[in-house]
Amino acid sequence: MPTSKKRVVLEQRSSTNKNKVITNLILVIVIALIIALGIFFFSNVKDCGADEACFKTAAENCKLAKLTSFKDENTFLYEIKGSRQDNCLILVEITKISDSASADLKETFEGKKMICNIPKQQFAETPVADIDQIIDYCTGPLKEAMLEVMIKELYSIIAKNLGGIVLELEDVIS
Repeated sequence: MPTSKKRVVLEQRSSTNKNKVITNLILVIVIALIIALGIFFFSNVKDCGADEACFKTAAENCKLAKLTSFKDENTFLYEIKGSRQDNCLILVEITKISDSASADLKETFEGKKMICNIPKQQFAETPVADIDQIIDYCTGPLKEAMLEVMIKELYSIIAKNLGGIVLELEDVIS
């Protein structure tokens, strides 16, 4: 008799273990499904193509979206990454520089990115591609490249005008 009792107890334990495994497997599948749906619905970036109105609407609400903008034969990518307090985080990338630009300019800017933390109310007034002082809200390699080019241009202007100033000073002193 004791062996039949052991057998019944072993069969009950085996059945209980199988039920636990099945329950755990179903639980894991349900959790994975919830995570997958969350990722799909909350990280689905709307591709506005070149439609600035579409992107402006998304930017006003800081919804995930991207815009490809063409300005002076250069191609820019703007992508809304999310919000932080009353600001909208936007990635700006120069994906292609005009074929007529110098190789140096292409090397300086092409493929460079910056992340911009722009106040949401700014979008109600101006489309992102037209924000004049967008660089004030940004950080990253693209901003650094833009500032470097501006400094070089200012330096060349000062150097050109400095010669004339020195000559005028010499005339005044003499």
